[in-house]
Amino acid sequence: MSAVGQRLAPKTEPIAAPLARVILVDTRPERLRVMRMLLDRSGLVTVVGEADSQSSALEQAGREGADLAIVEIQMPVDEGLATVAALRRDFPELRIVVCSFDQNATTRRLADENGCDAYVGKPIDLGRLADLLRHFATTTREPAGEGMMAGGQRSL
Repeated sequence: MSAVGQRLAPKTEPIAAPLARVILVDTRPERLRVMRMLLDRSGLVTVVGEADSQSSALEQAGREGADLAIVEIQMPVDEGLATVAALRRDFPELRIVVCSFDQNATTRRLADENGCDAYVGKPIDLGRLADLLRHFATTTREPAGEGMMAGGQRSL
């Protein structure tokens, strides 16, 4: 190959596999679209499903073999905390991240009590979300109550 051909040839660097297979749960299509765009651009995960209700979330988690669910808890029909609890009940190994504009301490505590592994406020801090995804990819889910810090926040 000529020197010019060598300079123009694309580099073949291995692409790391995504860290997790994710389902997104939110009742608003525009928020699903934005979350999918952010996650697709990050390259950290593969979004394998979107759900707009508890029943759809349970179906997607089972059918798609998801490792992680990102759930907005402000849902008008199937309350988000009940969705978190149902996902935890039916899929004990599934990692569940609540991602919500609702950031008050009571809601965070209730989300934790219903089985979420982490709580990320909106607007989303992509650095924090990426750190969580990397952490989840290298650890197994602890039984309820373990790995907790004061205030109910899961340790990284």
